[in-house]
Amino acid sequence: QHYENFPVASLLLPKHCVPAVQALYRFARAADDIADEGDAPAATRLAQLDDLSQQLKNPAHAQNSLVADLAPFIAAGTLATQELQKLLDAFSQDAAQDGAQTDPRHADMAALLDYCSRSANPVGRMMLRITGSPYTAQTEGFSDDICTALQLINFWQDIAKDALRGRCYVPLTLFQFHGFPAQSTDPRYTALMQALCDDARRRMQAGAPLLQHLKGRFKAEIALTIAGGLRVLDKLAAGRYVTRNPPIRLGYADALPIAGAAIQLMLKHRNKR
Repeated sequence: QHYENFPVASLLLPKHCVPAVQALYRFARAADDIADEGDAPAATRLAQLDDLSQQLKNPAHAQNSLVADLAPFIAAGTLATQELQKLLDAFSQDAAQDGAQTDPRHADMAALLDYCSRSANPVGRMMLRITGSPYTAQTEGFSDDICTALQLINFWQDIAKDALRGRCYVPLTLFQFHGFPAQSTDPRYTALMQALCDDARRRMQAGAPLLQHLKGRFKAEIALTIAGGLRVLDKLAAGRYVTRNPPIRLGYADALPIAGAAIQLMLKHRNKR
């Protein structure tokens, strides 16, 4: 029921993977909403996230159902407590920033990528393990590229929405380089957004070779995920990077182009023999 840019526990996902994916999604979605939704003060949000973190230390005896549902998959080695804690750390950073009287921007791209390494990349790594896909330094790197790109795309499509919360994920160094554009109709703003979107596109394309290491329905799901992310970038470019609230969203009209792009990706990145 929550809008996402990517499929969650879709019909393409092998049935034996669905329970673990649903438990992971419920946990991540709920924790993210603690950080992002409602009007609770930052201290309350941080306390709720810390409670989840503490319960993750002993999930088999967790009182919160979000953590308890993860316990069998953690015990089986399908889900990793370390990766789940990274998610909570990133969400806590958002909640703390909401309550701070400081510049909401990340200092530079390295700082933003560090955030993505905690807010997005852990999900891709756990999905590889859930589906039994090859897990090597190479596939982990490809997965990280895709997940970071998806996170960045989400930031850039939601930039106007986030601004209403006083959040800005654009690195400060890029603001300085482009001259602090104030309006979406400012040519400097267009240049800034194009640079950000081009960077996300390069990262997504860098991760696409992961498809060579995947098989079956999960390969199709990841191809659709990649194609969906690229479709959002195409729509941003078509609108000359003018961002609004509500932001650009994918709809039924995008289904056919995304499916076609996904098929092309799978043909391009055939499995290695």
